[in-house]
Amino acid sequence: MKRTVIAVILIVALCAGAAFGTGKKEATGASPSQPSGTAPSTAPKTYPLPGNKTFTYWVVLPANVTTYAKDLNEIEFYKSLEKATGVKIVFQHPASGTAANVLEQLNILLVSGDYPDMIHYDWPGYSGGTAKLAADKVIIKLNEVIAKWMPNLNKYYTDNPSIARQVKSDDGSFYLVPFIRGSDELRFTSGPVLRADWLKQNGLNPPETIAEWETVMQAFKSKNGAEAPFSGSMDHLQRVFVQAYEVLQAFYPDEKVIKFGPVEPGFKAYLTQLAAWYQKGLIDKNFMTVDRKYQDAVMTNNKAGAGYCAGGGQVGPYIITGQKTNADYDLVATTFPTLTKGQKVKYINSFEFTSNGHVVITTKCKDVEGAAKWLDYAYGTEGNLLFNFGTLGVSYTMVNGAPTYTDLVMKDPKLSIAQAISNYCLAPMNGPFIQDVGYIQQYYTMPQQKAALKKWSTKDASTSIEPPVTLTTQEASDFAKIMIDINTYVDEMKAKFVLGTEPLSNLDKFQATVRSMGIDKALAIRQAALDRYYKR
Repeated sequence: MKRTVIAVILIVALCAGAAFGTGKKEATGASPSQPSGTAPSTAPKTYPLPGNKTFTYWVVLPANVTTYAKDLNEIEFYKSLEKATGVKIVFQHPASGTAANVLEQLNILLVSGDYPDMIHYDWPGYSGGTAKLAADKVIIKLNEVIAKWMPNLNKYYTDNPSIARQVKSDDGSFYLVPFIRGSDELRFTSGPVLRADWLKQNGLNPPETIAEWETVMQAFKSKNGAEAPFSGSMDHLQRVFVQAYEVLQAFYPDEKVIKFGPVEPGFKAYLTQLAAWYQKGLIDKNFMTVDRKYQDAVMTNNKAGAGYCAGGGQVGPYIITGQKTNADYDLVATTFPTLTKGQKVKYINSFEFTSNGHVVITTKCKDVEGAAKWLDYAYGTEGNLLFNFGTLGVSYTMVNGAPTYTDLVMKDPKLSIAQAISNYCLAPMNGPFIQDVGYIQQYYTMPQQKAALKKWSTKDASTSIEPPVTLTTQEASDFAKIMIDINTYVDEMKAKFVLGTEPLSNLDKFQATVRSMGIDKALAIRQAALDRYYKR
């Protein structure tokens, strides 16, 4: 096999950063057309499969599992899946490490030609995409495979053509078996959060506009003694406030025309506002160095009153920690702000097809039919329940018609809820299945967390961000060469404008410089990819 291993690490990072506008994905979910606990279709009874089948499967050992297992075959979920499907999986786990290290190990595997039957990876960000892997005879095309041997997934695509488009390659081919997030509540699991008790003390409601945010932050500073009324990194500030100015921090489509936020007029207004807030002491003076440990501390010790937080990993733990020393401590989520009252932000949408958790079948697989049928189990009714809730009577029971986790996973004395659930199903992680909204509705045990999901997913009906486009290998290479310098320059100048070390009068010069660095060519590359996407 011919293969040139290019600098995919950089390209993956650039493409992934440009492809999605707002939000870190903490957890994800099921088709919006399906009620909690159901799947897209009910296939004829074909499981367990005959023949004592065995397949090899390459996948990173999930973080939730590493605390209690060294191989996925040790967890209860895969024991149950083997029993249900009659298929044994021999896992190949790369050595744990950074995303770059994992990618390096994957590239070594692909160059070796000694592939497992299936590979589970973040394929949408891979250089050249899955179409190149198929052209290099690493993986197989799945159109006929899905039509012949995957009735559950096939029906799901038929019923959800917009999602099928997201999964397809530009030539209309299917190369991977996807991880699907269907509900808005599962695609927006991080967002703006404020001290609810401080709002109450000051007679204020959760802010909805930029002006209201300034009023609230001023109150937190002057009346509650907050050193950092809003604490967060530059990335957090962008995630919360930039879309109020109808731009994003990177690439986004405006009526299907790709734009780059830093060279748009709205970005100047956004930086001007941040600079004003910094001078007034309303945003954290340490925004250049804020990390998770720092944010956790200031959000629970009365030094900060607001931030961009994850519903599961921060909102719940913050409330528990804060109430240990202050019974009134409370948090409330709010919508992403706009400039005008009653508006909704336009650029926070996300897609059912996410960047991670997808599986390809390689050319080394000698039983494609068996592998396909095993993968298809997840998209049927029984498989959907197992992948999202585990084993009936063990990790979940049916309560008023809805699968409900048992105390075995909700009250484990040693493991977090996410870790305990991950022993019985894949819901807290990712994989080739459709996640169910019932997972996160139970994982989020506090009403503040449940309310946050609805607040953060509030958006304008015409919302638009860049869909999961695919760059060709040449496009990805050219794009990376342009954007590495532009991104470095933009990051440097954003900080200078906010800190006041660069006068705001130079904003026009800043944007002109970005344009002179080749942004128009980068825009053309992403526009071509977007045009191909809509022709799929």
